[in-house]
Amino acid sequence: MMSRNFCFSMLLTTAATIASLSPLSAETPFAPGDFKSACTLAGKTKRIVLVDFYTTWCGPCKQLDETTWKNKSVRTWLSKNAISRKIDAEKQTSLASKYKIRAYPTILLLKPDGTEIDRLVGYREPTLFLTEVKQALAGQNSVSRAKAKMNAKGKNDPMERMNYARALAEKGRNAEALKEFLWCLDKGNQYGPAFYGVRLSFLLSDIKDLGAEYPPALAALTKRRDTAQLALEKGSLSRDVALDFASYNKTLEQQEKTLVVYDRLKEKNPRVANVMFISIRDLLLEQKRYAEFIEGTDDRATYIDKEIKNYEQMGNELGLDKKMKAFMEEAKKTLKPMTVEKGADLYEALLGTNRITEANATSEKLIKFDLSATTYTSLMKRAVRAGKPEVAQKLRESAETSLSAAEFALLDKTKNF
Repeated sequence: MMSRNFCFSMLLTTAATIASLSPLSAETPFAPGDFKSACTLAGKTKRIVLVDFYTTWCGPCKQLDETTWKNKSVRTWLSKNAISRKIDAEKQTSLASKYKIRAYPTILLLKPDGTEIDRLVGYREPTLFLTEVKQALAGQNSVSRAKAKMNAKGKNDPMERMNYARALAEKGRNAEALKEFLWCLDKGNQYGPAFYGVRLSFLLSDIKDLGAEYPPALAALTKRRDTAQLALEKGSLSRDVALDFASYNKTLEQQEKTLVVYDRLKEKNPRVANVMFISIRDLLLEQKRYAEFIEGTDDRATYIDKEIKNYEQMGNELGLDKKMKAFMEEAKKTLKPMTVEKGADLYEALLGTNRITEANATSEKLIKFDLSATTYTSLMKRAVRAGKPEVAQKLRESAETSLSAAEFALLDKTKNF
């Protein structure tokens, strides 16, 4: 016969197990406990371990919390199939390092012994999450899924091929990933005109990340940078070559090489240097080479007007359906401050070359375009950097009378102002 104390002990153990299996609340599938306890419990209950690696500043992580992890179907599936843990990757760094977590969120699917089954990197809405985890448990991991999508669209689709390369990199198949990334870099624009902007932004970032643990990736970028430099020094007037050269140097954190070549070509071949200008605008501002910035900016009087007009015409193209128009309107919320920043570049250079009248006209246009604390803050910071703190103070006084009290409270109160 069991003793009363033994029975009570068994009840406590059962309650603890139930608590571990149950979510923290009706809105989350994650239970308390560390990673080791999750693996132990998964072994006892013949389930997988699911770990959501997140950070407190990660937007897509918060989106998962608000949508996917609150979804009833997701919670039901996880309660039957997984022991789930939510881990802050910046606090449990040794565990994040062990599993080579490089992006957030990363959702790991593991066997009870900690062996990786698959990983999902980035936000997944509920339906896609359930589809992919079921595929993963059926033996179709992220690499095979990405490859299937690529093959379905054709191997020459640069976006799908880049996604396939990412999946390879996430699995540590670095040489294969680099091969696919470099195809996208060298040939992507030929097969996908829309890939143009992605190529020198997200793609280069992916290659740089790969290079952090696989040096041949950075060597490949260096080789292409050197080829572009040679073409420029031989007299190439291709803006794409100039942009490639500058972008490679930025990715390799060697931007000083861009200016060295620009300065040499400005004396040797001004036409090529002019082609390079768009690629070095930011560098010239950083070094306060304002006269050269002004010299390279065409149509200063209408520059801001053109930028604002381009912004305002977005989403007005003929043939856009309601969904696309809504998307464009949402995108414009991000692009509006970017338009202001472009104008602020010119504003700073005008102040730095004592073209005060032109600078004032520029600031007035920008403030009329976007009457906000963000615009005033940008202009004030630029004035200070250009050596005109008195102009920044006048802008602050203007903001106090032009902005609402709530908006003015958002104004950056940097001591320089």
